[in-house]
Amino acid sequence: MNKFTCGQRWISEMEPELGLGVVVEVQKRRVRLNFPAGCTRQYAADSAPVKRVKFYVGDEIKSKKGQHFTIETIHENEGFL
Repeated sequence: MNKFTCGQRWISEMEPELGLGVVVEVQKRRVRLNFPAGCTRQYAADSAPVKRVKFYVGDEIKSKKGQHFTIETIHENEGFL
C-alpha cells in the first residue's frame, strides 16, 4: 500500500493527461487528489491507480513556465522529496 501525505505529487496511471496531481486529503481508506486539469479524483488508498512522482539526481525537468532545471541533490523529509 502507498503511503500518502497531503502535498505529495502523484500521477494517474489511468489518466496521465490530468497532469501532476496533489494529495489534498488522506483518510483511513481513501485518498483525494487535485489535478491541474481542474478535476479532483478520490481513490481507495490501497488500490489507487497512481504513481508517486520522484526525480533522481541528474534528471532534467521543465517547469510550467518553460524553465529547465537539473536535479543536483534530493532530501527526504516526512514523506516529501
